[in-house]
Amino acid sequence: MRRPSPALAHACECRCKCHSVHTVPVSFGRVTLQPGQPHEFITTYNSMTNRYVAFLRAVNVGGHVVKMERLRGLFESFGLEQVETFIASGNVLFTAPGQTEPDLLPLIEHGLEADLGYRVAAFLRTPAELSTIAAFQPFDPPVMEAAAAYNIGFLAHAPDEGARHRLLGLQTDLDRLLLHGRELYWLCQVRQSQSTLSNAAFEKALGVASTLRGINTVRKIADLLSPPVN
Repeated sequence: MRRPSPALAHACECRCKCHSVHTVPVSFGRVTLQPGQPHEFITTYNSMTNRYVAFLRAVNVGGHVVKMERLRGLFESFGLEQVETFIASGNVLFTAPGQTEPDLLPLIEHGLEADLGYRVAAFLRTPAELSTIAAFQPFDPPVMEAAAAYNIGFLAHAPDEGARHRLLGLQTDLDRLLLHGRELYWLCQVRQSQSTLSNAAFEKALGVASTLRGINTVRKIADLLSPPVN
């Protein structure tokens, strides 16, 4: 049996509230813990490793081209392990034993700027966070099914109420917006390129740095971070 992902332990603690073993199946992404699976085993495994995804902003724009092999090498040079990249839009999966987000953000951002010569903002999420984000339903299902584009903005931090009001003021007949925690959910009835909104407009309204990813990319990365238990 493959060990469960670190995110799985978080899901277990949040959903089943058990103390010893599961009494009902608990699903997390593609993973389902069956009755009898020891809670302590998963929690112990979770404490052994910290898995993250870094969403990078503007790593391959404005004439800059960074090959994914080089990007993986840079993350490894920062002392990070099990580094993987997903497509060429700046999505890096890695393990950082004993380190947390406040430690990792300056390590990654300063390290990238020192090597590449320009600033690249990083937005970190854990497997548990990304699984929740991917499964979140910000709008009614019929509205979401009819949309031409659905993007998620990853924010540096949760905005205040004033910023929320400014953002909602950007909504149009074609664009619906919702803030939830550190994420912005943007549903568009036309193609993203045809909308009058953009990440730059969101950052200006919120006063918070952000980067956008399509829902398919988010779901695929969430799936990669929660491998099945065989």
